[in-house]
Amino acid sequence: NLLEPKRNYGWPVIEGAEEADGMVTSIIHCNSGHAWLPGGATFVSGGPWNDSMLFAGAGEGILYRLAFDRRYPRKIDFYQELINGEIGPLTDVREGARHLIYVLARDGLYFLHQED
Repeated sequence: NLLEPKRNYGWPVIEGAEEADGMVTSIIHCNSGHAWLPGGATFVSGGPWNDSMLFAGAGEGILYRLAFDRRYPRKIDFYQELINGEIGPLTDVREGARHLIYVLARDGLYFLHQED
């Protein structure tokens, strides 16, 4: 969510998709029963996931991908979970050479090939 000066984002009065007068509702929020505990984030600069944002979930070991609307960059087209706890807590994610995605987990370094 883009934070702007003099806007009321509601916490702790509202959270997630809740709405209240004078408060800004989140563009995207966690609704899958676990908290987003970010462990690192990066924007992808090429390949099928170009302009997507990836962020690592340190708590649940989930690698998230956010795809933004190209015409309205503040709008998220969709999000998906690329890794869902299979390799344990994730501490960082980076894009490397040839647009490979490197994911650092507690027990090692992994890489992903981007797919459509």
